[in-house]
Amino acid sequence: GTGLNLPHYQSAEMVVGIEPDPHMISRACRRARETRVPVQLVIARGEALPFRDGTFDSVIATLVFATIPDGPAAARELRRVLKSEGTFRFFEHFRSEKPSLARLQDWVTPFWRRFLGGCEPNRDIMRIFVEAGFQVLETTKFRGTFLLHGTARPVRSRGRGP
Repeated sequence: GTGLNLPHYQSAEMVVGIEPDPHMISRACRRARETRVPVQLVIARGEALPFRDGTFDSVIATLVFATIPDGPAAARELRRVLKSEGTFRFFEHFRSEKPSLARLQDWVTPFWRRFLGGCEPNRDIMRIFVEAGFQVLETTKFRGTFLLHGTARPVRSRGRGP
């Protein structure tokens, strides 16, 4: 994005920001120069992160998984680059569990997507995270919205037997 979250990082050793749009990255660069911690901005897509496995101690996603073209692939990539003992924090849209509200989300999604940069607020974000190999530890839904924040961690893979 444009780096709106960057001022909130006060004590990180380093922050690495990912954004596929060069215009958005240039806006984030201005904000990065004003932060208290070192910031590295990388032009990359969430579905193909240019980092080694287990690189990051923590990952934060803010309103991105409704917009990334292939959310499940991006969640798997995020799981890949996060250390096995790492933390994943997110603030995202979610698909309502109430059928009538989910139908409303489905109805508005084509319009929402067209006018809000491809955003699809009806994605089942919790399913995407669990299927990518995360255990969701906690979530808080914002009353009257389809937004939630939460914390997850990678599920430890079981060793293969002989």
